[in-house]
Amino acid sequence: RRVHGGLPFTLITAIVAPMSSQSEPLKPPNASLVGTQGRCVLRLLQYTEDQRRRPPDNNIEYWKKFVAEYFSENGTMKIDVCRTHYETRSFEPCIEALPRLFKVKYDSGVKMELLFLENPREYILQNGFLLLDCPSASIVSVFEESQVWNYGHLRVIFTSNLKILCWEFFSRSHQEMLPRTLYMRPEAMPTSPVNEFGLTPEYSRCLLIAEVVHDMKDLIAFSAASGLGLGQNSKPNT
Repeated sequence: RRVHGGLPFTLITAIVAPMSSQSEPLKPPNASLVGTQGRCVLRLLQYTEDQRRRPPDNNIEYWKKFVAEYFSENGTMKIDVCRTHYETRSFEPCIEALPRLFKVKYDSGVKMELLFLENPREYILQNGFLLLDCPSASIVSVFEESQVWNYGHLRVIFTSNLKILCWEFFSRSHQEMLPRTLYMRPEAMPTSPVNEFGLTPEYSRCLLIAEVVHDMKDLIAFSAASGLGLGQNSKPNT
């Protein structure tokens, strides 16, 4: 839904609220709590800041270097978006698709992305990896004339050298914020830059394509190993 009177557009990159005793999360099994506002949160600050440092032409080479810097070679991303509480859609783009996804996101009108974390917790897993768990997170896409807030649950697993092994964001709802000045000028109301899932149409299409590519990875690998084309039958003709 669209709401007048959003926060100013010049927000800091991330806001981390302290943990309250009334919202203590469940501790993951086989993990040790290491506290809040630690290494994982700082790494996410760098992650969002480097997105803002993209070059003016938003070239794909920058995003290839960005993904190599922040994601492990076998890193994964899962994004759950929702239109209503009863209608959700999940995307799991493969690591190879991430540079294109970042490029398309900023080509489609996003000027800046902000990350708000409320009561984040960091854990050390038995294998030495780090888990950041934030049941109340907001990813804010800032456009020229509006902001789109996606509210949900963020979980990120980092390797020991702080590469993202698994990024998961489960959206519960979203809303579009408009400047207060537009409230007095209904005729100047801009067209919403996002669809019913809170994503730009271009980014949604890119996610769909990335999902198809992800689903075909095993088939492509088999084709390369066997020397058979994707349209060829692996069984001999009778």
